[in-house]
Amino acid sequence: HPLFHCVGGCREMDALSAEPINYSSLEADEFENLSDDDAEGNDEEDGQEKNVDAADEERPTGLIQDSLIRPRFEHWLAQHPVKTPIDSSRREALQDLFGRLQVTSYNMEVLSSERCLAIEFSLAGRTGCYTQRTHADVSSAVWLLTKGGVMELTPNIASKLELDEVALIGCEHYTDGGARERRWADETQLGEVIGTDVVEKLGGCTPLLQFLGLICMDEGTPAAYVDALPFKLTSASFAVSESAVGNDVSSKPPAKAPRPVASSKAATAKAAVSKPHRAASQGRK
Repeated sequence: HPLFHCVGGCREMDALSAEPINYSSLEADEFENLSDDDAEGNDEEDGQEKNVDAADEERPTGLIQDSLIRPRFEHWLAQHPVKTPIDSSRREALQDLFGRLQVTSYNMEVLSSERCLAIEFSLAGRTGCYTQRTHADVSSAVWLLTKGGVMELTPNIASKLELDEVALIGCEHYTDGGARERRWADETQLGEVIGTDVVEKLGGCTPLLQFLGLICMDEGTPAAYVDALPFKLTSASFAVSESAVGNDVSSKPPAKAPRPVASSKAATAKAAVSKPHRAASQGRK
């Protein structure tokens, strides 16, 4: 009813009029400055949030280098003998080269049964970009349906490493092999890019290729594919502990625990018990 609403509204106004009215001492232009300060505060908060987000984006590359690549490198380095001064100098050269490594980007995607890795890094003043596409099924051929509706045979594993935007190492491996099979490394140009003096200190191009493989290879690479890659690594040299990587490519079964060996006292007591038992059995006979 209109009269009812009017009475209710009047009562609310009376309640408001009972409260004291507080007036501000600020001028009109001071209100404008206050709004500007609030805007600056919001900008600072937004900037802090952006910095936090940027740090979160940069963090994974450091984690990849420390938690994945470093354990692989140390596992591989431990297999190198240190019997002569030459061995020691080569080991130091490898450690020095690893100290000049900086992973700048790491991206891993899993599309159905295919793993797609892209990693970028800087090494000894050179920029590197490595890509690897790996299919999970190592025993079956992989066919891709093109846009034209044609089935096309694709590699089970394909990789390519570029240094300073020049492709120097790569492979295309098919389960059935054949003429399409490719595995290549331009060792001459690789030595020129990294430095012939560095290659000489390492002991040749083979240690350098293996070193690059430790940096680049996908940790989920099946052991059957490791030999097909162009880095001259074996599944044993590439494997690291499961706790370090979370996925041991060697897939070796755990070693059996040794059987407990009885102590000499226990063996003596067992012999002492068995002798009367045999004597008693002979007496019954």
